[in-house]
Amino acid sequence: MFKYDNSSRPGGDVNVTALTPTAWQVQDRRRTGGDGPVLLGFIHQFSDVFEVMNVTRPLERTYVSSLAGAVASITGGTVTQ
Repeated sequence: MFKYDNSSRPGGDVNVTALTPTAWQVQDRRRTGGDGPVLLGFIHQFSDVFEVMNVTRPLERTYVSSLAGAVASITGGTVTQ
C-alpha cells in the first residue's frame, strides 16, 4: 500500500491503495463519508503513462508520467511520499 501525505489539501491525509499492480484508489483519510474515507479518484497505469479519473469530474481524464503526479492531479496539490 502506498501512503501519501498532502499538506496542501485541506485536512488531507491521502491514502493510495493498490487495487492491482497497475491500478490504485485514492482516498482522503481525514474526511469521512459516513462509513470511511472519502473516495477521491482512481489511477490506472498504461506502460509509462498514468491515467487519472477524479470522481468529482468523472467524464474527464488526465494523463501524467508518474504515480505521485497522478495523486497530485487528484488532490490538487504537491504530494510527498
